[in-house]
Amino acid sequence: MEWNGRSCITGVLQSLEQEHFMTVTKGEEPVFLTTLELANRWKVSDRTLGGWRDKGIGPVYVKIGSRVRYRMDDITRAESASRSFS
Repeated sequence: MEWNGRSCITGVLQSLEQEHFMTVTKGEEPVFLTTLELANRWKVSDRTLGGWRDKGIGPVYVKIGSRVRYRMDDITRAESASRSFS
């Protein structure tokens, strides 16, 4: 059988997506959020999050292939850092 790099990489990406990069939950709290889920949580558009990624601002994200996921720990850290104190 001849090695086909494209199908091998596709298989790995699909496996990673199924295991780690879908909206995975730990109990009731999700471990990762999609761009749309985070946009809904923060009441901003998904394009705003994309613009922040392009500018290197906003929460840390994980990207594999064309899929972007945000770790819940990074989201809560960003939310805590942006709170105002009076």
